[in-house]
Amino acid sequence: MLHALRLVGIASIEVVGKVPPPTERFVIVANHTSFLDHAVMSCLIPCDKKFFTNKKYYQLPFFGWTQWLVKDIGVDLTSAQAKKESMDKCEKMLTDNVASLCIYPEGTRVHSPPNLKDFKKGGFAIAQRTKVRILPVALVDIWKIMPRKGYPVGVSKIKLVIGEPYEVGEGEEGVQQAMETAHSWMEKQLGLS
Repeated sequence: MLHALRLVGIASIEVVGKVPPPTERFVIVANHTSFLDHAVMSCLIPCDKKFFTNKKYYQLPFFGWTQWLVKDIGVDLTSAQAKKESMDKCEKMLTDNVASLCIYPEGTRVHSPPNLKDFKKGGFAIAQRTKVRILPVALVDIWKIMPRKGYPVGVSKIKLVIGEPYEVGEGEEGVQQAMETAHSWMEKQLGLS
């Protein structure tokens, strides 16, 4: 898979931080700037994981079909009931120790990378309820290879930074603090603060 990433313009990949043990389950939170984010994290974080993804992507050739085949957790964003059911699936997966959950707390790819959008609390609340630690991940410069809009800039070096896992505290304050911790850490890794 890493060789395939080189075909789309990744010249070199640097991994910074400690790769987590494959036996522990996490809620992996990462910034989202490119269509390639899933592939990079799948290759470089070697643990069983499922991505929380928009169900409409299942219709995309190859990429979407692969997500469906590996049973990533798709969410229908047009229905509040469907969103709740998808979140319940995430909780069950973590409670049953099936796999880690990868979630982009911005909700969608950012329009002006490398900037971050505000985070949504869903993934952090799931981590709190299931007593699973947050694993922050920063994806640096992937957007240059395959941006959301515009044209790729060609060959690029990318970096994946793995932060220290941490627990989510009690109550709404714990969720808010966990979100702020991840957001400020990612801003630092992306050179925004």
